[in-house]
Amino acid sequence: MDKNTHIFCFHGVSGSGKSDCARRIVPAAHLGSWDRDHIFWDHKYFASTLRELHSIKTTIRGTDAINRKLWMIDQACREIISPLAVAYDDFIETVYDIASYPLKMKGDLGANDRDFMTSAADMLHKLSYNCFAESLARSIFMDASHIDKLHWDHWENSQDDSTPQEVTKVFVVSDLRYPDELKVLKKLSSNVHVIKFDVSPETQKSRLLDRDGFLLTEEQNAHPTQSSPFDEDEFDLVINTDTLSPQDQAVMMKDYIMNTVKEKSNA
Repeated sequence: MDKNTHIFCFHGVSGSGKSDCARRIVPAAHLGSWDRDHIFWDHKYFASTLRELHSIKTTIRGTDAINRKLWMIDQACREIISPLAVAYDDFIETVYDIASYPLKMKGDLGANDRDFMTSAADMLHKLSYNCFAESLARSIFMDASHIDKLHWDHWENSQDDSTPQEVTKVFVVSDLRYPDELKVLKKLSSNVHVIKFDVSPETQKSRLLDRDGFLLTEEQNAHPTQSSPFDEDEFDLVINTDTLSPQDQAVMMKDYIMNTVKEKSNA
């Protein structure tokens, strides 16, 4: 991938501000085009398929809902795992297991069922190791290529005789959890930057209560997604978010991203 593509990965436990920070940097309803600085921004999740599965489980109602859920879950799983790449019986069994996994919604209706999300992730990892990372890498590669094509097509159609300025692509990945996910992204690009958000247990509890209305259970806290299995030298930046408002955290990270991209382009 070209030197103008940068991937900024946020790492930290629940309540450290990863997703909120990324959404403030790249609003969910952004137009998806490059800005006046010729920078294209996008916000990616390793867990985007899990969010889709959660939405299917919680929103599909009415006539023949069970079979419609099964079909949509099957389609969502096929987006990250080809049934031709694994034993087909195992693939179908996983689809049925995800469809039948009980939801235990609590707190605000907008809160995700964390047990379902982590269990579905474990099922899919077992079926195809690193499927989320490989799917995300494909998505970034395709999006970066598409943006470059749009940019050059736009320049050619504009009949501008000046040399066009290349577009810098910035992808913010807000849910880096495992070292093997990072390895996949580093194979894709040499410009992968990892930022760790630290948060004290007291601040984490306060934020989770404000956001969800409940805390993580002991089992949820013990899940590998709540640990930090990285060596410290893997992080390009470590910040403590205890005293930062969501706005301050986003401004700090936007400035860091802009400065890093500028330094890399001048190197």
